[in-house]
Amino acid sequence: MKSHIEIARAAGTIAGMTAISRIFGFIRDILIASFFGTGMAADAFFVAFRIPNLLRNLLAEGSLSAGFVPVFTETYTREGRDNLWKLVKVIFSLMFAVSLILVVLGIMLAPWLVRIIAPGFIAFPDKLQLTINLTRLIFPYLFFIALAAVGMGALNSLKHFAIPAFSPAVFNISLIIFLVFVCRRIDIPIYGLAAAVVAGGIGQFLIQFPPLMRRGGGGGFSFNLKETWLAIKTHPQVRKIGILLTPAVFGLAIHQLSLLIDTLLASFLSQGSISYLYYGNRLMQLPLGVFGIALATAALPALSAQAAKKDLENFKKTLNFSLQSVLFISVPAIVGLIVLRFPIIRLLFAHGAFGEASVQGSAATLLFYSLGLCSYAGMKIVVAGFYALQDTRTPFKIGAVTLLINAILNLILMIPLKSGGIALATALSSTISLFILLSLLRRKIGPLDYGKLKDSFVRILSSALIMGVVCFWVSRGLAMGEMGIPERIIQVGAAIISGSGVYILASRLFGVKEMHFLKKIIPGK
Repeated sequence: MKSHIEIARAAGTIAGMTAISRIFGFIRDILIASFFGTGMAADAFFVAFRIPNLLRNLLAEGSLSAGFVPVFTETYTREGRDNLWKLVKVIFSLMFAVSLILVVLGIMLAPWLVRIIAPGFIAFPDKLQLTINLTRLIFPYLFFIALAAVGMGALNSLKHFAIPAFSPAVFNISLIIFLVFVCRRIDIPIYGLAAAVVAGGIGQFLIQFPPLMRRGGGGGFSFNLKETWLAIKTHPQVRKIGILLTPAVFGLAIHQLSLLIDTLLASFLSQGSISYLYYGNRLMQLPLGVFGIALATAALPALSAQAAKKDLENFKKTLNFSLQSVLFISVPAIVGLIVLRFPIIRLLFAHGAFGEASVQGSAATLLFYSLGLCSYAGMKIVVAGFYALQDTRTPFKIGAVTLLINAILNLILMIPLKSGGIALATALSSTISLFILLSLLRRKIGPLDYGKLKDSFVRILSSALIMGVVCFWVSRGLAMGEMGIPERIIQVGAAIISGSGVYILASRLFGVKEMHFLKKIIPGK
């Protein structure tokens, strides 16, 4: 199908740009790990950044993709480009006002917010005060990233994915510059990292404008709140976005609350536990962000257009194609991350203040996070299906159930497995959520081709297990007693390259049809 080729190529564009961003992200994390390790400053920074980042996820990318993109696509399909920019103008003005108010409130309420999110820090006054100070410094980041998200949503709705996918690289580059040139030259280095976050948000905001201007967005932005208020009351599409956004925001709030519960509980564990969760999650997010989220982002406009035309047959085919493509990427990623977790973490982070205890703790969380990678990616696709159908209530309801399950599993698993138990609870609760969402989606659109999905999974898993054996033996064969960075690069690089080659050959041998996904990504194929 034409839509499958478009999705695959769009996903390839997003994945390529995201990969560039993730490379800069890992350089950033290597520098943070080397400079701050998993000590007090690192824990304080990760908690402080989580608060505005939580609000960004609620008001920016997540909620806009839920409410703005489907309605934007519907408006573009039925009413033309001019009405698109009217919607962008209204949402930009509204986001400007809301985010500015939240930044002011966040700075004022920082002492209480930190005590709620990391109550374990209360027993350590210096750590608590540092986290409060960092939170206040970082909060203005929310204002710029929220405005940037309006531009990102508009561009994605117009099926322009490159700049929105690349914009996080601007953020990462900002942190790298500050880590190299600023942090080492000030009395409290971690404050330089907080300033870098705000600078990165400004960069992400500014980079959206050139492609928007080229697509007719010139003069489309305004700070006229009176005009915005009138549009909210009178424009039917604006009201529809509001109706969709409300449950979407609450649904995303539940997901973010789950992350906050993880942080809260980890604050009672040994020092470094919050950082272990961060570094394990960062590595798991690489394949998820590069491929899983890329596919969901690329599929949403296509699914929205098919839903607007009430073309449910092609809607189901698009959804099925996206899920099969997710399996083709995420299953070998799970096996690879589990087998190579220690060599990868030692290569990327085991420098300076990041010692062997940090390697062991981060590897444990990576192991358990990785088990849920298929579920995380699959949920992105299935939720995109609900959003395209302009149903944001169902994901919200299931999110509430998942939150409860995750909290219970956290309390059970964190006792024997420490921070690894918190990661495992996330993986298990996400898997349960995926199956519930698939069951409910079936009631709305009819059954997907589960037989084809099952067949694909078996073939892909067989190929991935063979790949895992090869990765293990290559990595083990190249291991030495004392290894420097060059030896570690050779060890991990050889294991990944040989494993990838074996996976492709095994996929051909087992007749994995998703091999065509790789061809569709390449223009002209």
